Amino acid sequence: MITELPSYLVPIATVGYETGIRKGELKKIEWEQVDFNARLIRLRSGQTKGGKPRTVPFLGDMRDRMAAFRASKSSTSPNGTDTISDTVPPNDSGS
Repeated sequence: MITELPSYLVPIATVGYETGIRKGELKKIEWEQVDFNARLIRLRSGQTKGGKPRTVPFLGDMRDRMAAFRASKSSTSPNGTDTISDTVPPNDSGS
């Protein structure tokens, strides 16, 4: 399924599918919160529905897919932010 998506949807779709992280939380994840070495995503307190920070482990092939995507993109998006959903057009991300 993921392989059929446009490349710009791969990070957000992979994380959402593998972890079940809510859409609103997904859209706020910054690349600095993605720890490839520890294989974790660290959600901050202001990013979660419950308002408490939490860590989410990488599952499946998340690390490989996200690392490949990250390596293929510039360090920040044109709008100056650096979230995993920055390359997703508003209509595709459900906004």
